[in-house]
Amino acid sequence: MRRPFVLLTGFAPFGARRRNESAAAVLAVGRASRRRDLRVRILPVSWARAFPTLYDDLRDPALRAVVLCGEAARRKDLSVEARGRNRCASVPDEDGRRPKATRLAATGPAARPSTWSAPAIVAALGKARRRAVVSRDAGTYLCNAILFRVLGDAAVRRRCIPVTFVHLPIPGHGARDGTTPAALAAAIGVVVAEARRRFLDGAGVVPSTRGTRPAGTSSRPRRPRESSTPAAPRARRAATPVRRARAPRRGSRRG
Repeated sequence: MRRPFVLLTGFAPFGARRRNESAAAVLAVGRASRRRDLRVRILPVSWARAFPTLYDDLRDPALRAVVLCGEAARRKDLSVEARGRNRCASVPDEDGRRPKATRLAATGPAARPSTWSAPAIVAALGKARRRAVVSRDAGTYLCNAILFRVLGDAAVRRRCIPVTFVHLPIPGHGARDGTTPAALAAAIGVVVAEARRRFLDGAGVVPSTRGTRPAGTSSRPRRPRESSTPAAPRARRAATPVRRARAPRRGSRRG
């Protein structure tokens, strides 16, 4: 029997840096967790190896939510990403390799919206007195690549798994004064707690047999649509007033 779980990931240190704030934060949350419903993974900073690291986790029938994390220099606050873009920069990874194209998927959409509302996560952090903002996208390096690919994964889409990405500022490298590693870990802990509250509480144990439908899902889960155009952040759409169409007058023509 498998217990439903939240998948939490960060990136390993890269280059001259011996520390990655995302790895430090998720490992701290993992050590502090007294429950067995959290699975932590540290991803290599590699175009070829980062996503395959998550392959088995994404296909586990007990998976209920994915919280991806990365660090971002020059950002002042925690940033929750609204989407992953089908773009990648020609920047080498820790293997010394660069992407062969400027798009992550030749036939994929221009962007994929995060399936766990970024404004909702920012609101939850705000209630816990943790400062955070909604970010339009995750950039063009490995953070964006892993978000875009996880959102497009067949198993994730088929089961409508909620996915988010949180960028952590780096203390001393653009982060707001007073930002500490402990505060960043506490903020990620808030996101994990919110994931547990929304997607785990009340979930039963899942049989480990392959092909068994996860508890709490319908026999025909609704598959998210893929759009060929970038999706605007939900907060912006929600702020746009909806206009009702007027009924045509008698005798008038509609072209």
